[in-house]
Amino acid sequence: MPFVIQENEIDGEHRWAVATCGCDLTDDGDALLQATVTLVREAYGENELLAAADPDFLANVDPLVAGTFDLDAIRSGFRLGLPDPEKENLTKKQPWLRNYRSETTEMVARGVLKTAHHVDFPSHPQRGKANANQPFLGFDGWGLLSLEGTAAKLVLVQVKGTDDTACPPSEARKLAQECKDVPRDLGKLARAISVLAVNLKGTKEGVTLLQMLEQLGKGILPPMAVAPVIIRGITPANGDDLQPIRQVVGEFLPACARGVTVSINVALTEFGERVMTLARAA
Repeated sequence: MPFVIQENEIDGEHRWAVATCGCDLTDDGDALLQATVTLVREAYGENELLAAADPDFLANVDPLVAGTFDLDAIRSGFRLGLPDPEKENLTKKQPWLRNYRSETTEMVARGVLKTAHHVDFPSHPQRGKANANQPFLGFDGWGLLSLEGTAAKLVLVQVKGTDDTACPPSEARKLAQECKDVPRDLGKLARAISVLAVNLKGTKEGVTLLQMLEQLGKGILPPMAVAPVIIRGITPANGDDLQPIRQVVGEFLPACARGVTVSINVALTEFGERVMTLARAA
């Protein structure tokens, strides 16, 4: 994704970054818009669905239906199930609580974590949702951090989107408390690892996740990183945004931190609405 890393600080086992990214909501081809739209579609499983209907794949599964599907129609049908800003705007939810706003910030968080800290996201919690207009429960995301010569770490992502102009924003204190809690929420940890292990079965990453689940079953916390992410709208990101989190980072142990604050230079609600509208387009 088109992020510029302005600061990247190493503090022992912890890493902290400040990033920025421009965005033009009037340009459908804007790099951040397009990258986030692609992430939304991937998160909900569009590529896998189209692959399952591909004639070459079906020829080995059921030759009688191979080549009979209209892939454009399947794509259009799939996109009908993505988060719908028009429907959600008719509800009484305040704009900052609407799911299309929160999910787009979570997608941006994944993109900036990959750019700043090389976190991979091989699976997505959205695929288990029956109602795309409601948030999924648990962590705001989970990924894997693999460094050469070290054990892979489970990355637990917690995101706060804010248009607060204060530095640090008020949401940073809430984020600090959440990040202290997440490494010890055994139920959520078990579900995150289990879902990842199922989705990645038969791969090297899947074996790593089975090892993590085995450790958890023995009462041992697996290698983890907590990734607090602050997504700012128009207000520029600043390293001090992360200060409330850095003050309590010792309470993340044994997890290390991979924190980042980023500004996308447009209002978050408007950005989320535009992203989801484009993602649903046929």
